[in-house]
Amino acid sequence: MTKEEYIEGKMKSGFKLHKSHGVWWETSRKGYCKPALMYEPLSPKEARPSFSQSYIGYNYRVKDKSKASGFWMPFIMGEEGIKNWSLDDLKSGNRRRRIRKGLRENEVQKIDNVEDHKESIRRILKSTAIRNGHGYPPEFYDDDESGAWWKVITDVANYTEFWCSFSEGTMSAYICLHVIGDRVIVDGVKSDTDLLQTSPIDAIVYSILTNLQKRGGIKEMWYGGKSTRPTLDSFKESFGFEIVEVPFKTEMLGGIMPYPKFLNNWIKRGVPK
Repeated sequence: MTKEEYIEGKMKSGFKLHKSHGVWWETSRKGYCKPALMYEPLSPKEARPSFSQSYIGYNYRVKDKSKASGFWMPFIMGEEGIKNWSLDDLKSGNRRRRIRKGLRENEVQKIDNVEDHKESIRRILKSTAIRNGHGYPPEFYDDDESGAWWKVITDVANYTEFWCSFSEGTMSAYICLHVIGDRVIVDGVKSDTDLLQTSPIDAIVYSILTNLQKRGGIKEMWYGGKSTRPTLDSFKESFGFEIVEVPFKTEMLGGIMPYPKFLNNWIKRGVPK
């Protein structure tokens, strides 16, 4: 989608956004802002949200490392990597085999209506919660009275693409993909534990990359930050993603006070929230 469509989707989902100095800003918590298009570099001169929304502070991506308050450390694949990506060129033979298995045992689709797949998404979310043991507890997804869990999904669907794999007609996994102009961000990655042996995530990531090549013009694909699970990092690296040092700048008190110098240039974070 275009950047404008992404902004519209976020607003439709209830995010608190405002425009200042030609930049859309999102209030991430009371008194603190980040750009709604978080991964787009800004210059310090143009990066200034409304003081009423940033009286604690705000941060944004910058190009110049010398201006940075710290660094994000995400896994990124750049424009050339996406353009030239090929299954046959992957260094890991095991990854090639798993991708081929995933494609044999799964059909990958970009679904347009999450409402048609509510029970499948519920099953996958519960399975992921049980397997990982963090985030919402499994029983959270049984609560249809408040509708809280499903509202999260329908809100996300306003500004993201749902890429899903199906093993013998049963949804086995999905990835939420934010396509924001010329940047792509992998967000939610969920899978059914009972169908992990079909390599569904391998199949989805392969399908996304080949689709991006057809779209053309994608400059960056972000796939989370460094994990506490080495196997997850190895998975990303085996596809060709690399840890990249991305500079960001933090301003305090609505831009009146710079970030304390003694903290500058050594703070490193995975991926902005």
